[in-house]
Amino acid sequence: MNYNFFELQEVEGVGIVTINRPPANAFNDVFMAELGRLVSHMDNAPEIRCVLFKSGIKKFFSAGVDLTAIPSDTPPEEAASMTQAELVKLMIKGLSNKIVGIFEEIHHIFNMLEAMKKPTIAAINGHVLGGGLEFAMSCDLRFMGRNAGTIGLPEIRLGLLPLAGGTQRLPRLIGRSKALELMFEGSRISADEALSIGLVNKVFEAEKLDEESLSYAKKLARGATYSMGLIKQCVNNGRDRDISEGLKEERVAAKKLTESEDFFEGLMSFLEKRQTEFKGK
Repeated sequence: MNYNFFELQEVEGVGIVTINRPPANAFNDVFMAELGRLVSHMDNAPEIRCVLFKSGIKKFFSAGVDLTAIPSDTPPEEAASMTQAELVKLMIKGLSNKIVGIFEEIHHIFNMLEAMKKPTIAAINGHVLGGGLEFAMSCDLRFMGRNAGTIGLPEIRLGLLPLAGGTQRLPRLIGRSKALELMFEGSRISADEALSIGLVNKVFEAEKLDEESLSYAKKLARGATYSMGLIKQCVNNGRDRDISEGLKEERVAAKKLTESEDFFEGLMSFLEKRQTEFKGK
């Protein structure tokens, strides 16, 4: 399967996805359609047991949605005679007419990413802003390079709100009050500050980020990834429900696991005192 903006490589059970849309990995409709196809492919590829996203662009993981890429309904010859202010007003009108549909599709694709049956990691070695952070927050884990870039949701500086899931995912990650502070201020914070508030899971020296992230991903890929997928399902499905419903979800997942090859292998390796060899099924 060929992609314009992504490169997929499988290494020891890890699907390494390199994002490459210069100059800042901003999203357009083609980018998002490709991401949706890629997520679907990886979720159903048995040889891929963990997914690692990284950027092929120096200084940026992603700058988010490319608002200027929204198609204009104004003929080019008419637009050529307009002032900048008139063009901006037309762009805003076009955005207003299309915004619900555009972001409904983005939400759908990021929800697909979040619901993948295998662990996902975003290795962030550059700025990750707006929709780029919302992309990264749809992954299970976020690792960041120290002093490599900033992280934040600066949409308020344009008089907007985070449009690609930020108002929902950020409070779930770091708590309501801190999330509101970052979104109200449009703050761009460092990797170490992001680590301190729980927005990223690990910070590595920038030159070591790719190596350390891949090493971690390989470790997960060797693990009980079928169990990891069900852990994700329990967490995702239970977080906004009554605890009794969440516990019911656990019981259903546990029954599935007792019928899995990995559970059998886990018990046998324990009894035989040997290295476990999970298959992710």
